[in-house]
Amino acid sequence: MRYLKTTKNIGDQVTRYQLESEKLERQGKVFEFFKYTSRGKVKEENNLSEVSSKDYDFLPDFHPFLSSPRNHQVLSIPVTYFDDKTGQTVKIDIMGWYIKDQQLKIRWKPKYMHKRRWRSSRISVDIVTNNYFFQGQVYRDSSAPIFLDNLSFDSKIPKSFLPHLQKQYQIFLSLVEEQKRLALLRKVQLNNKD
Repeated sequence: MRYLKTTKNIGDQVTRYQLESEKLERQGKVFEFFKYTSRGKVKEENNLSEVSSKDYDFLPDFHPFLSSPRNHQVLSIPVTYFDDKTGQTVKIDIMGWYIKDQQLKIRWKPKYMHKRRWRSSRISVDIVTNNYFFQGQVYRDSSAPIFLDNLSFDSKIPKSFLPHLQKQYQIFLSLVEEQKRLALLRKVQLNNKD
C-alpha cells in the first residue's frame, strides 16, 4: 500500500487501515477495505434506491409504500405507466402518500430527466370514467393524468418485498376509495339542504 501514500493525509489514513488490518488478521478476522467508503448519491437495497430523508421528513404523517427492513429507510418503487390514449409506456418512481389540508397526495418522480426531483400530486377522480389519477409532467413536453389503474410494479422489485408493498398499496387504494366516498357524501348533503 506504499503507492497510496502520496500525501500526508492519505498516507496517515492508509497507515491506520494497515494497522487495523494487521490487528484483525491476528484475531483471525478479515479486514474489509471498502468498509469506510461511501456513495452519497444512491444507496440501494436489493436493487431499489433508498430515498433521502430530506425528501419526505417535512411531510406531515407520511406513509411510505416500502421501507428497508435493515435500516427502515424509505425505498423508491419503480412502476410502469401505460397511457391508454397515446399507447405510450412511461417509467416513474413512487415513494408513498400523505394527507395535507384534507387532500390525499402521492409522492412520485419521473424518470425521463437526469436530475429529477420528487413531486407531490393530489389524487383526483375522473368524473367521466370514475377512475383515480394524479396529474403530472410524465412526458418531457407535457403534463398528463396518470391513472392508478394503469400503474404496474416493475419486475426489478425483489419478490420478498412484494407482499408488503402490495399490502401498503392496497391500504393506499382503500384510502382513495374512502376519500371518494366522503366527497360524495358531502355532495349529497349539499343537495339535500337545497
